[in-house]
Amino acid sequence: MIDALFDLLGTFYQSGNFEQAEWIARSILQAIPDDIVSLQFLGLLYTVRGHD
Repeated sequence: MIDALFDLLGTFYQSGNFEQAEWIARSILQAIPDDIVSLQFLGLLYTVRGHD
């Protein structure tokens, strides 16, 4: 199931649907705290979306 979430996260990111990608990354972090891949995606998303 987690692999499917990572695939979905990548799909949302590549299509520019950053809001959904952020939601998926945060959901993965709830299931797997300190997951490095989700944290990296969140960093990219924050950079792209301009979060502080």
